Amino acid sequence: MKLKKFSVTNYRSITRTSNIILQDFTVLVGKNNEGKSNLLKALQLAMDTLLYYGESEESIRYNRYFTRQLDYNWERDFPLHIKDKRRAKKSTFILEFELDNTEIDEFYNELKLRGNGIIPIEITYDYTNDAQIEVKKQHGGSYKKKSINIAKFISSRLKFNYIAAVRTEEMTMEVLKNIVGQRIFSARKSEKYLEALQTIEEIQSEVVDDIASELYPSLRRFLPNLNSVRIDFNTRRYINNNLSRNIKFFIDDGVETDLNYKGEGIKSLVALAILKDLKGFKGASIVAIEEPESHLHSEAIHSLVEVIHEISITSQVIITTHNPLFVQRNNMKSNVIVDSGKAHVAHGIEDVRDILGVMPEDNLQNTSNILLVEGHTDQIILRKILSSLSPKIKSSLNNNHFVIKHMGSASNLSHYLNEFNQSMCKVMVAIDNDCAGKEATEKAVNKHLISQENIKFIGGPGGNESELEDIIKPNFYKDLLLNEFHLNIDNQVFSSDFKWSKRLKSLALVEGTHLTEELKNQIKIAIANLIPDNITDLDSIFIDVKLNPIRSLAFSIERMID
Repeated sequence: MKLKKFSVTNYRSITRTSNIILQDFTVLVGKNNEGKSNLLKALQLAMDTLLYYGESEESIRYNRYFTRQLDYNWERDFPLHIKDKRRAKKSTFILEFELDNTEIDEFYNELKLRGNGIIPIEITYDYTNDAQIEVKKQHGGSYKKKSINIAKFISSRLKFNYIAAVRTEEMTMEVLKNIVGQRIFSARKSEKYLEALQTIEEIQSEVVDDIASELYPSLRRFLPNLNSVRIDFNTRRYINNNLSRNIKFFIDDGVETDLNYKGEGIKSLVALAILKDLKGFKGASIVAIEEPESHLHSEAIHSLVEVIHEISITSQVIITTHNPLFVQRNNMKSNVIVDSGKAHVAHGIEDVRDILGVMPEDNLQNTSNILLVEGHTDQIILRKILSSLSPKIKSSLNNNHFVIKHMGSASNLSHYLNEFNQSMCKVMVAIDNDCAGKEATEKAVNKHLISQENIKFIGGPGGNESELEDIIKPNFYKDLLLNEFHLNIDNQVFSSDFKWSKRLKSLALVEGTHLTEELKNQIKIAIANLIPDNITDLDSIFIDVKLNPIRSLAFSIERMID
């Protein structure tokens, strides 16, 4: 089961939205005070109302973990400027669910109703602050009569978690306790529990131990020094008391400490990370997060983007954000623009950039695809090779749809990746296969600034290290070096197994020349300029086997710019 569509009318700043088609990962973007948070709060209210009224009497009696508050107040939540007709007006929320084939059969067996698996549920609140639930099925009088029963059917196969932007200690603990409570409530229905009450402590201890073990790998991504996660839960007291009084979470990242006494940053990360690996629920899972980037430093945000993507594999995720890192570049229909109380699907990346006020710098204003390289000569050489390998890349380079940007040094890689990620650009990296390149890329990958598959090491096989100039046949620039720089590469020292710059330095020393950084750069520029703009015969210039990483790079770039 999935939540396919959502709409809201007359709630706070929102007078009307069109149906928002929800994806596995939906991003609500917009300026401040334009309705993003109210749209997410509307979803929370609708989901909480459905879950509350869908609970059976038995569930409500035993399910003491249920802490949802149906927080609707007509005086506060109905739009002020149309309150003159208040008795005729309502706040309306529509949730449209889609059942899978198995659930369609179960729906018929339980409710004796046939259909196509599309269940639109309308929830309304009026000035009395009371909710009404009705299934709005075309030609479906039987559906309308069984609205509450249908709500119970949906509720039994649904869980919903909402994480607010202001992640206080109480909110963090509520999220944790709700999850533990849901799992324990399911455990209470097990045959072991029903057959022998004395086994309940063992069963529930297994549940909380499992949750602690599942939390550990997620939290360790944010807390590298994490040693353990422990949940302290008094099962006997829980039977007759409220869950929140009997559960504590302890985190050991050097010293075991109650989560209540940890800093706000750790509490925030715990509240967001716990949802990733938790298992044990069969049905639809929806997670709504308001501004997940709140209270987090930049490196943690990069990690969090990856975690939320992983959550979206098993749960539908809906977030609000000001941060371009969360924008779904590869699926633009997943981005919903919220502006002036209205919402619509983004038509393109320009829509998102405009609403967030993102303007990439210098010659990147019109591009969204970037190849980062180390130096200026790498930029010149790779532009010529890639243009010769692919007409598509050549065209994209000419119209600035694709740009090659040099960093000056491999050590600047993380800085540039962070900058271009903030500008919502797709980025690939071509870097020398040497110690500096490997160290810089490892650092960037560990910071979650780029994935390993978007990095290509150039220079080809052979030797301990290599760089871009290693792919060029020495005979191609032999006369240039001899005539302009008085260096004879026929000298045996140049045929060693070291990378090109080290071989050049050894050659210069043998011939009595001090290879300064400036002289080395002059030689590199001269060789780069010697390569024609339109290469008709790659084999005459480059060592074929060492071109393979660049051919692979060209293939990846073509996919990126499609």
